[in-house]
Amino acid sequence: MKQFVPAFQGQDWESGAGALHLYVRPEPGDRAFHDLAAACRKAMSGYPVWCVPDDLVHITVEMDASAPQRQYQLRRAPA
Repeated sequence: MKQFVPAFQGQDWESGAGALHLYVRPEPGDRAFHDLAAACRKAMSGYPVWCVPDDLVHITVEMDASAPQRQYQLRRAPA
């Protein structure tokens, strides 16, 4: 297996850097999905990868790579 070297905007990823992501998380009660995830973990157990537990499983839909996360200021609507 070839080592993955993360990059951001065409350069090596800076340690501690982040970018905004849009995630979709599965329903906790979706047993068929979580059974599939468990089977994938088992199939990949011999490889040098970290398989996330059910509570961290997600699909990355979009990454905003226009600027590092530290350049963003998230604003929340007043409650």
